[in-house]
Parts: sequence; structure tokens; C-alpha cells
Amino acid sequence: MNKLYNQKIEYFDNVLAVNENFDIIKKKIKLNNVDATLYLIDGFAKDDLMEYILEYLMKIKECEIKKIKYASELVEKFIPYIETSYSLDLEDGIKQILSGAILLFVDQIEEYIVIDARSYPVRGIHEPDNEKVLRGARDGFCETIIFNTALIRRRIRSSDLRIKIKTVGKVSKSDLVLVYLNDVVDQVFLAELSYKIDNLKCTALGFGNETLLEQLYKQTWYNPFPKIKYTERPDCACANLIEGKILILVDNFPQAMILPTSFVDFIQETDDFYFPMLTATYLRAIRISFMILGLITTPIWLLLISNPEVIPNNLKFIMPKDPINIAPFIQLLIIEFAIDGIKLAALNTPSVIGSSLSVVAGLILGDFAIKAGWFNTEIIFYMAFVSIASFSQPNLELGYAFKFLRIMLLALVFTLELPGLIIGFIIITYLLYNNKTLSNKPYFYPIFPFNFKAFINLFIRKKAN
Repeated sequence: MNKLYNQKIEYFDNVLAVNENFDIIKKKIKLNNVDATLYLIDGFAKDDLMEYILEYLMKIKECEIKKIKYASELVEKFIPYIETSYSLDLEDGIKQILSGAILLFVDQIEEYIVIDARSYPVRGIHEPDNEKVLRGARDGFCETIIFNTALIRRRIRSSDLRIKIKTVGKVSKSDLVLVYLNDVVDQVFLAELSYKIDNLKCTALGFGNETLLEQLYKQTWYNPFPKIKYTERPDCACANLIEGKILILVDNFPQAMILPTSFVDFIQETDDFYFPMLTATYLRAIRISFMILGLITTPIWLLLISNPEVIPNNLKFIMPKDPINIAPFIQLLIIEFAIDGIKLAALNTPSVIGSSLSVVAGLILGDFAIKAGWFNTEIIFYMAFVSIASFSQPNLELGYAFKFLRIMLLALVFTLELPGLIIGFIIITYLLYNNKTLSNKPYFYPIFPFNFKAFINLFIRKKAN
């Protein structure tokens, strides 16, 4: 047994703390009279596959093993498995073991051999709950990155598709994948993004995509509009790839980050492209209408009831019929917060009774609040409409952006009335105009700068390519 072999085995024993970690397995074997050692993590290795590989290794004759001096010879002649490699980098070897690969050290061979026979615990590629479609594919990303890249490869069989893996995090050493089509991607933005990821200094991607985003880009806290779109749908991810976007997939997280993303990308939905153009255009128009109405309905109503003299006679019915015990502005704020409270309660409630809890909370609390004089019927009605309108927006971040802006409009109308509403609209316009995508392009294109053809395509679903 040579000295270098012993030093490497001692190094791996110490770094991996083999005597302390019960799940790290060190297996000494004999290839005839030649010493060898296997390192693997219990639960990651495919047992049946390793049995076959060991069977081949054990059959090596003494005269054959004595002649082998390089790992390449052993791999080519006696390990009939595709996913094998070899290296001298001990640090990389530690990473390979902790990622689930199997390392084989042989006494007379300087390099170690990496056998990628890992098998992760996986969840099925079922349709994501928050991105369901009425028609179309029913698969979704899962927590295993290799499955996610396979779902993309299955849909895009182009030689221009690039899937580049990187490692991020000093402690977590998380696998991260950049996916793009080389012939349509913005090469300048790609180079900038790759440079930032390569020079990222963070301990771990504890919360996956969001941790990565916060490390890559500084965000202005006062601008609520999101700059990254997330999807758990492979079909949606591939459609964005074809448009020249870049995907970032992080191992252990079932979402793909789509970037760069503008405001228009949040208006589109996967269902738009699974229906005929007329139906899809109608659905998109409904979605955009509800989005706008959800933003302005309660602020304009508050402005009108604060100035009843300007309300036409045929619209007098919008005035509260019952006595107002609490200022309408306060009532609207309380219900805004109460809706989120009910959402959180339903989220943390077992799924069997979660939907029932939401219905009971909405009906019973609302009914008793009206009878007790806390709220007026009209306010409950308008806030119910706003709540339904928020659910028509599939993107959670954009939905909360509109919620924060609606609260801002309510506060400005309450304090300044009509000038407050105008100031609020100016602030929203400024936030959209002054915002940029991650590639430094206009966020609110095609409105700023205005492009008539692209503007029409916001409402009319164009023919799919």
C-alpha cells in the first residue's frame, strides 16, 4: 500500500468525519491483491447498480489489475457504466461525495474515480397547484434539477439549447443551472448574469430562488413591481426560452426563474396559448380589466361617497344606506388586512378543512360585523369584488404590488380627496416609467416607450409561433 494512497484516505476520513456521520459509508475492498476504498452516502447510491459494478471489479484478474496505472484504463476496461469520470482534485471529490456520487480509490492509481450512481428522493412531476390550466400539459417541475432539465430537453430538441451548471454557496454548494437558446438570447445580459453568479459570495441558498435574486440584484424597497417571474410549468418555461429569455433552475426548488421580465410578461398566462385566439383574447381582456378595476374601485368609491354632491342621481345607490359608525377608510383598511389574515389562516390549516374555514370566516365574520355595526354592507360588497379581482391575477408578487398601491390610493384619497387620487396615479406612473428590467430595458414597454402594434398585442393574443 503506497504512502499517497494512505494520505488521501486519511484526508477523506477526516474531512467527511466518517467515524461521526453514520450515513457516510467507507467500504474497503480488494481488487485481487490491490487495496481499494469506496466512499458514498447512504440513501443516495443505487444499491443494485453498485452491485453490478462491484461484480465487474471483483472479476478483474491479478495479472490485469497489476498492469493498470491510470484511472482511464480502469474505467474503459472494467467499469461498464456511462456516468463515470476521474480527477485529482480532492476538494472537488469532497463535493462530489456530498452531492451523492460514489468515489473509488485504488492503491496504485493516482486519480480517484467518480461513479455517478446517485438516486435522490424525488417528488412526482405533477401539475403545480398554483398554475393549473383548463387545457394543456399536466406536468410540473420538481425538486430534482436533472428531472427539470430533462422536462425542458423533452420540449426543445435544438442544438442551440444550452444548459450550464454552476455551484453557489460556500456551505450549501447548491447546484444552479442557466438555461437559454444561444441563437436568440441577449448575449450581453447573459455574460453579465454569468459573471455575477460566478462571483457571488454567499453562505447558502437557504430559500432558493429568492435568496439568489437578493444576492444578485439590489432592489428598491419602495417599488413593489416584481422583476422576476417564477413558473413551475415546463411548457411556460420553454415558451419563454423561445422568446429569448434565460431560465435559472436551482436544485431542491421546483420553480424556474425567468429573466429578464417586464410588466407585460405578468399579464400573459399559459391558458392564453391553449385556447383559440378569440377565446384567449377574451380571457386576457377579462384578466386585464379585473386587474385595473381591483386597483381603482375602492379608491374611486371612497372619493365619491366623500363628495356625494358630485354623484349623479342614477348612481345614488352607491351611497351607504345604514349609519356609518367607523370611517369608510378605516373599514376598508381593516378588511384589506382581514382578507390576508384569512388567507394565512387557510394556508396554515389542514387542507381537509382549509377551504371550509375560508368560507366560514368570510360569511360568518362578515355577517356579524355588519349586524354589530362595525362594517357597512356596501364596503363588504366592494371589498369582496376586489378580493375576487386579485385572484384573477395569477402572479402573487404582482397581486401584492397592486394591493400596496390600492392602499396608497385609499390613504391619499382619504387625506386629499381628488388631488390625492391624481397624485396617486402620478406616483404609479412614475414607478412604472422609472422601473427597468434586469437587462436595463423599459419595464412598462410598449406603453413607455409607446409602440402601437405591441400595445394592441397586449389585449389581442397573436398567433403562436
